[in-house]
Amino acid sequence: MSNLQRTRPAWGRGWAALACALVAACGGGGSDDPREGDAKFSIGGSVSGLLGQGLVLRLNGTHDLAVAADGPFVFGPTVYEGDGYEVRVQTQPTAPAQFCDVSRGSGNASADVRDIVVNCTAVQALYPQHGGAWNAWVLNDGASALTASDRACTVEAGRAHWNNCLHAGELRRWDSQRVIACDGLQVSDALDAFDWVCTSGLDGHAVFTSLGLKRGRRLSDLIDFDARSWRPNRIVVRGTQDFDSPQDRWWSNPIVENNAGGPTDASAVTIVTADTQAAYGAAGALVVRPGRVLRAPAGAVAVEGRIVGLGFWLEGEIDARGAPSGVRLQGYTASVLRGVHVHGADDAGIALSQVDGFSASNGLHVQEVRADHNGGAGVQALGGHLMIGVRAYGNGGSGVRAEGRLVDVVAAHNGNYGIELAGVNDVLIDATAIGNANAGILLGSRNQGRGTLATGLVAVDNGHAGVEIAATAAGSTVGDLASAANGGAGLRVLAGQVRLTGTVRLGGPGDCAGVIAGCVPAAGSDAVFTFTNAIGRAFIGKLETDDAVNASDTAGAAASSAIADWAHFELDLRGWGPDGGLFPAVDQRGPCAAGGDCRIWDWSLRADDGLLRAVLAEPGGDDALDHAWVAADAAACGVIRGAVWADGASTCVSRVLRHAVQAAAGALGNGLCEAGDTCLHTPDLGAYQGHGALEVVAGPTVGAVPGVTLLRHAANGR
Repeated sequence: MSNLQRTRPAWGRGWAALACALVAACGGGGSDDPREGDAKFSIGGSVSGLLGQGLVLRLNGTHDLAVAADGPFVFGPTVYEGDGYEVRVQTQPTAPAQFCDVSRGSGNASADVRDIVVNCTAVQALYPQHGGAWNAWVLNDGASALTASDRACTVEAGRAHWNNCLHAGELRRWDSQRVIACDGLQVSDALDAFDWVCTSGLDGHAVFTSLGLKRGRRLSDLIDFDARSWRPNRIVVRGTQDFDSPQDRWWSNPIVENNAGGPTDASAVTIVTADTQAAYGAAGALVVRPGRVLRAPAGAVAVEGRIVGLGFWLEGEIDARGAPSGVRLQGYTASVLRGVHVHGADDAGIALSQVDGFSASNGLHVQEVRADHNGGAGVQALGGHLMIGVRAYGNGGSGVRAEGRLVDVVAAHNGNYGIELAGVNDVLIDATAIGNANAGILLGSRNQGRGTLATGLVAVDNGHAGVEIAATAAGSTVGDLASAANGGAGLRVLAGQVRLTGTVRLGGPGDCAGVIAGCVPAAGSDAVFTFTNAIGRAFIGKLETDDAVNASDTAGAAASSAIADWAHFELDLRGWGPDGGLFPAVDQRGPCAAGGDCRIWDWSLRADDGLLRAVLAEPGGDDALDHAWVAADAAACGVIRGAVWADGASTCVSRVLRHAVQAAAGALGNGLCEAGDTCLHTPDLGAYQGHGALEVVAGPTVGAVPGVTLLRHAANGR
């Protein structure tokens, strides 16, 4: 074949037809096509990954072919020898929406073509076999949470340890079918609902995976309440290349409106769309529309589950006045309470524990919840849970009484302890306890506490010790804390074999009690003690202007009898407490009493503070803290994800980065900043760690804790 033939127009009838037209010498009888009888070749290949309907391929701009399923496709004999061909996607599939990309789709025909590849992709479940529904859970049995085997979680597995099950409903995945490095790409979603990670998949494709809902985002952000349907979403990629995934609804669970209460459907998302007084069962997902309130019937619990259950999601505000509790779950595991706000219950606002002979709940994810002005404990969560972003103000009992891993906790003006940790191998990171009637923070309640890891603590103006480590809390690691102006010692250590580390800031040498009397730490501790009586000045403290959200205050104050709103505030570190004198003072401890004068308190740090704010340096990869858990053998150590069993020493140890917490608060969050994580630098002592947008400050680290990318808040101090 001549070179001249190979340069003829790709979609024309060839060089001969063009020559005839130019010389006007191609008349005569027979066909108008001078190439009639020449060989024509068929053009085809294979389609893979097709899930939707409506895919149409187009050849050379004119020939269309509908493709209904994976497998071979072929355009019949169409292209003359030497002519060009080009196959493109004319119509992308829908239901589900997909993006189909053509590889090896163009060339010149010298024989039948069968090597065109059409790959179709959609945003899908990371674990498609058992993780497709919103409230699906899978076993966390892989080398990482993103590489599990896609086996359904069981009640037995969930109850064995809080991180044995993954909430797979939050985990979506998209293979972009683009060969591109992840460096330089910024990935988000159109609803700004999820945290994402980019990895390199097969053939160098950029693959995007969600890590769970972002901090401050909810299941309610994914729902169109008026249409009673899922909101469409898409992945948005910007940077070295700009492209989006197909827009689609990522879940198929029915959205069911129910404002009357009663049982809920385990396969559905039940939505409460109006202010209502009703009681609901705990199955599937139950979401109270933002701005609406679910009120508990008199003498009944608003949301209750009294079975051995797996998989429940709860969101929304609950007014529990006249009810024993707002939420009570007994025997539940592998469930999420996110954005739940309970106020006014006669007893515990949220009760996740053993009651009336039912097994204790275990393995729940309690995220960004709040309990205000309940008669008993604010949140009682015994059994072992992951709890991130808990706020408990003005409750009659302890603010938070829990077992498990707790990160970012505020407990203020409660009638008993601020925070009680009651389990074995508990974790408490970045916690503020102020103005509670008993001790601010108790490590080792219920005669337990062994193996506790607690850092980033602040305790001020509590009725007894600021931080107390009970005699049963041997083997604990406690560090980076500030405690002063309490009714008892700032730091009271009653257990032996407690390692004190980092910065310990107290009111004076008399603030040390128990085995560290005189502030002399035991062997094995490396804490640096400093003393100041001015810790109370670090906080915003008394609010003396109107709260923009709470309608009950005037310049931050109100008589208790005049307070209609105990629960809503402009900032989440605000809540009601006694007014009293100049902070700190004895008359500011405990809840605001009936007939008393109340004040909104703000436990954010001042922008000019140098006692608690910005005192912990940005860590490098060698700023490691090793903590030994209580584990009898390698098998027991194995359920603590990230821990390593040392045979020779018979110890189970986790290595974490100091002054940092894992940034994820969704499906994969576990609190600790470990190798390979994206983490938030925590420069402050206590729960407040800045505010505003997150920005990257460093990473990935190298050294003892490698591969950590550090974020921080854009602003620190108010």
